Amino acid sequence: MKNRKMRTSFLAILLLLAGCGAKNEQSLKDRTMANTPDNYTPITAILGENPDLDTESIDTDTAQEQIADDAPVSNDKDYVGGTMALFLPTVMANGVEIKATYTITTADANASVVMSDVKSGKEVEISPGVYDITFTTKEIAGNPETTLRGVELLVGRRLSRNVKFPVGEITLVTGGKGCATAAIKIKVKGATDWLPGKYSTCKPIKLMAGEYEAKQGVTEISGITVYDGGTRKVTIRK
Repeated sequence: MKNRKMRTSFLAILLLLAGCGAKNEQSLKDRTMANTPDNYTPITAILGENPDLDTESIDTDTAQEQIADDAPVSNDKDYVGGTMALFLPTVMANGVEIKATYTITTADANASVVMSDVKSGKEVEISPGVYDITFTTKEIAGNPETTLRGVELLVGRRLSRNVKFPVGEITLVTGGKGCATAAIKIKVKGATDWLPGKYSTCKPIKLMAGEYEAKQGVTEISGITVYDGGTRKVTIRK
């Protein structure tokens, strides 16, 4: 009987201790959850907000595309590709395109001719290199020429150039009423030779900008100045 009472008392103590432990454990859990942020995760708690992970990022859209630094821009109209260069000149005088021919020579000590008597306004294909290009036109008195020096033509590209002849226009007229047509000669001031070609009074003459002398019969005319883009009349006084 005595032993039964002792076992009953021991069980009661165990139950009391278990209840207290559960109560304390429940209270600890409640306090912990109350102090835990809503966005709490175990990974964040261990690694922090922005962990520096050793990972590799692969861009599947561009992984197979590599563009060289010197690749041509797709909208570059002067990129033509290939192993040759292209040259396209347009010759202008007084804002108007005129006909001309040109010769291409190498820009070196040998100065060998590569192309000659090429018509302006048409594209030509040529080996890449540095050239001197001389233009001549019959649309200006004296068939003048002008040269572009050290023109670099690049592989796979087109070079378009506007070549300007500085030109003015004069008309030699006689004094008095009307204008009597007569043959004249004209030359650059101080030059020995007269310009090639036939010229006459009363008709406009296109000349490179500069100073000129003329002769009509035995009458000499000096002090003729031609301005780039200018148009003027010069009276012959006997």
